[in-house]
Amino acid sequence: MKKLMLLTVAILVLMPMIALAEQEMNKEDACKLLGNCADDSIKAAEAMRTQCANMMELANAQIAKGMQISTRGKMWGDKEMTAEGDALVERGKAMLDQAKKMDEQCKLIIDNAQKSKKKSEEMGKKADDKSSGKHDEPKL
Repeated sequence: MKKLMLLTVAILVLMPMIALAEQEMNKEDACKLLGNCADDSIKAAEAMRTQCANMMELANAQIAKGMQISTRGKMWGDKEMTAEGDALVERGKAMLDQAKKMDEQCKLIIDNAQKSKKKSEEMGKKADDKSSGKHDEPKL
């Protein structure tokens, strides 16, 4: 009786897991056939590029503000203010460099995803051509 109960519980637990794994496999196969695998990656990378552009704007504003504070500090002979402005400029430059690096990574992700999408579309076209009777002529 205990074995039967354990078997029943095991089946009830494993069946949804198996079904989920099968759905994921079907999703991957469909994605490859339809050629839309990279759409999500492209959208996410484009959204990230927008955030990078915003970060670059903030960094440039921070650099400008730091330069302004530093200049005022120099005019007034306030070393603390000058140092604060210089530190703000350095943080802005670091933020700008980081945003540029992230933007480059996003560009690479988009390029790779578009290449992958193009390959998937070409594979889908070849499969459509063969299934519709358009076979390659044998090469002599």
